[in-house]
Amino acid sequence: MLLVLLVLSSQVALRAFDTPNDDGSSITVTWQGDTPAQSIEILRGMTSSGPFEKIGVAAANYSTFEDTCVRGGQSYYYRIHTVGATTAMVSEVVGPVSAAAQIFDTSR
Repeated sequence: MLLVLLVLSSQVALRAFDTPNDDGSSITVTWQGDTPAQSIEILRGMTSSGPFEKIGVAAANYSTFEDTCVRGGQSYYYRIHTVGATTAMVSEVVGPVSAAAQIFDTSR
């Protein structure tokens, strides 16, 4: 049996931003678009050219991931990799983004 893996260019709008109303210890990553996948791997790098490491996995029906292993003031870059039965997709890189503590909690 021959298995063909097709790598597609990104049709996903990827966004990463400082998580609002927190103590500066997380960055939120969101994506929108057609992601025919079984799971989505979230990758993080210190530069836009990588290397990127897998920091989490989300089910295909999720579109948000909160990276809670960041250091305030440090810049990070993100991309996602979808994992499917016969296709894979790697998104464009987004960033730099860094976490910072908010003085006011606007959710209160």
